[in-house]
Amino acid sequence: MRRGRTKARLAVAGLLLVPATVAAQTAGTARIGQGKPHVEEVTVTAQKRAQNVRKVPISITVLSGRQIKADHIQNFADLTRAVPNLSFSGGAGIGTSTLEIRGVASQAGTATVALYLDDVSLTTRNIYTEGTAEPRFLDIARVEVLRGPQGTLYGASALGGTLRYISNQPQLEQYSGNLFSEISGTDHGGVNWDEQGVANIPIVPGQLALRVAGETGGDSGYINRVDPTTGQVIKSGINSVGYDDARGTLLWTPNDWLTITPSVYWQKNIARDNDAQYTALPLYETAKTIAEPGTDRLFVPSLTMNADLGWANLISITSGYSRVFTRTQDSTIYNNLSLYLCDPLNFALTCSDANGNPVYNSPPGLYKALFNRPSATFYKTATRQFQQEVRLVSKPYSPDGPPFTWIAGLYYSNEFTNASDIEKVYGATSLFNQYGLNVADTTQISGGFPGAIQNDYVFNGLQQYNTAQYAVFGNFTYYPVSNVRLTAGARYLFARDGEGSNQQLFYSYGFTGPTTAVGHFYAFTPSFTGDWDVTPEHTLYFNVSKGFRLGSENRVIGFIPADAGAIGTPSYDLAQLGLHSSPTFYGPDKLWNYEVGDKFRIWNGRIVGSVDAFYIKWDNIQQEIPLTTSGLNFETNAGNATIWGGEFDFRSRPTDELVVGLSGGYTNATLDNGVAVGNTPLIGTYKGEIVPGVPRYNLNFDARQDFVLSDTLTGFLTVNVPWVGRSRGVAIQGNADYNRPSYITLDGSVGLDYGRWEFTVFGQNLTNNSKIIQHPNIQGSGVDIPGQGVVYGFDYRGTTLPNTQGFTLRPLTVGVNAAVKF
Repeated sequence: MRRGRTKARLAVAGLLLVPATVAAQTAGTARIGQGKPHVEEVTVTAQKRAQNVRKVPISITVLSGRQIKADHIQNFADLTRAVPNLSFSGGAGIGTSTLEIRGVASQAGTATVALYLDDVSLTTRNIYTEGTAEPRFLDIARVEVLRGPQGTLYGASALGGTLRYISNQPQLEQYSGNLFSEISGTDHGGVNWDEQGVANIPIVPGQLALRVAGETGGDSGYINRVDPTTGQVIKSGINSVGYDDARGTLLWTPNDWLTITPSVYWQKNIARDNDAQYTALPLYETAKTIAEPGTDRLFVPSLTMNADLGWANLISITSGYSRVFTRTQDSTIYNNLSLYLCDPLNFALTCSDANGNPVYNSPPGLYKALFNRPSATFYKTATRQFQQEVRLVSKPYSPDGPPFTWIAGLYYSNEFTNASDIEKVYGATSLFNQYGLNVADTTQISGGFPGAIQNDYVFNGLQQYNTAQYAVFGNFTYYPVSNVRLTAGARYLFARDGEGSNQQLFYSYGFTGPTTAVGHFYAFTPSFTGDWDVTPEHTLYFNVSKGFRLGSENRVIGFIPADAGAIGTPSYDLAQLGLHSSPTFYGPDKLWNYEVGDKFRIWNGRIVGSVDAFYIKWDNIQQEIPLTTSGLNFETNAGNATIWGGEFDFRSRPTDELVVGLSGGYTNATLDNGVAVGNTPLIGTYKGEIVPGVPRYNLNFDARQDFVLSDTLTGFLTVNVPWVGRSRGVAIQGNADYNRPSYITLDGSVGLDYGRWEFTVFGQNLTNNSKIIQHPNIQGSGVDIPGQGVVYGFDYRGTTLPNTQGFTLRPLTVGVNAAVKF
């Protein structure tokens, strides 16, 4: 391990020498940096038309592509530290994180944050096998984070808000492009690299242009796998990641009133393992039994047509979305078949009934032999979606024209998802044969039945979903006077949602074969906004809007009365909740958001800011209900929540060369009452309990200072200091993720600008903060033992293995990059 750290630090030290050499070679030949007398204006398309961000009556944070690259924002976790009241809950690996805005956090149902790549929705349901699709920031013009429900324009899952990636578009007149190359070193890891290229090619100047972008790179791992007995390193840097992505966009203007824009985005991420480490071991070490690699592929084609009709624009977006995510999970602790056998050393608990009469007579040696047998779960989730949106958008408001503007649209989507779950206990079949056990004999193994274990496989599950949505939407803005805007909007949605489930082998608990269910859902999501330009540079606004999520179906979890007293069976878990079956359906949940805000631009534009306050009532929350001893779960509507808080975002240019930003948020999200399922309150839920996954505070400070070093050379220095407050990961005290700590980090860069060239030395997590920030819900991390509670990593001899897992910020990373424009 020491050798690995030394190599990484030497690599970092070598990188630091590069820009100094470059600076010496290029001094005296770069252009003068031009200071600006004000903070730049920002144009957004948050309401599906181009507007100054100060004239949009909702809370928005906008990050430019330049800022994203300067601050080295590479994933959702980085993004949440830069945006007020945006948070994430992670699964410690690529493609496993979900997003929350303003405390609207739920791992059940569909996502609570709508995700868009340009005009294409990437929003799908929450599935335990994966998280939200996570496009890389390749050739991005800006990212818009819209806080508060956006159901009127963005559909059913924009419950907490919407995250939009806006890509750069082709330019018709001028050849241009850029190349970017980066290399860095991570403490306790190795060398990271990233290569990007963008080209804008006018094929027919003024009429046809192509823009292409590509990226390839890799991040080194910094977690070592060790032998749990000796502590010796078995493999170093197991959590390395490789990635490739590309985008191509064609812009065609066959005449002066029509534009046609086909586009395609492709991405592949490959993780050799996840980022979780065992917290009882030394820092950045794990003693897992099974490697946990993952591959996440994303493909997004689209065709946009915009026809200028003179009195309005007719816009059509035809798009697709395909994602295939495969990963392996270590289930050694979770798939412990010994729990269904008789333990001769704990006869009263495992071998007899409540009256002390013998129940099971499995061979004594098999219990020990099966304890902690290596087990793996293989997940594969494949989602494909077709979408069609057509909308009419009126011309922008003019004092000489009519006193109103409007948008009217139709939307259709059809989504198919297949989620497979295959689980294997290595060597199980030979051990059962060796001890002559008949797994169909329930006097020998609890829950056994013919064909329960086949070639070491103990579960084979497939869940299939098909959701079709039809919607009509629009808004109407009235200008009683030129500086006052009143807007009413609404969306009416109908959805057909079907679910099919097929479960086999031992952990199906005897309920095999296909089951199907179909649900129909309707929603009406209105919004009302008003804004008043008190002066041309100062706007007050209010916003009242409704958010909505579709309901869906549950897989069948059967109830056998005879098993109601048998710990470890679904029937036992259901009986503890006072249920005789799992719910077939769960319904929609909805919320109302009430918001007021102020957006301003003062001191001749040197200070730009916004501040807002909000109040949210969230009803019939979609919740995932765990069946603790059997390991299954179902989803239902349970409980209400009240959320209130606010955000602020200030940016100033005190001098022509210095820009300073300060933003932050506060969220108070609590349950209105205890959450009951059946006749049993869920553990940890009570009035005033904090909604899991929601930091109460977050704050971000950033600054950029430009320098004129000579007539031809300029430089810059950036500093970024994000702070994230404490939160709860789950509602159950004693769980490792119950208290998530607050944390702060420091990032910075220094660079030189020489004509078309830019060279930067950067550092992330400069204080090398190694605090565990979340404990992911991973199957291998613990098991609920009747009478003992959740036990983390145990073996037959009673020795506790270090199997509570967590993940940190990426360790100190320092590097250099170079970019050239042409």
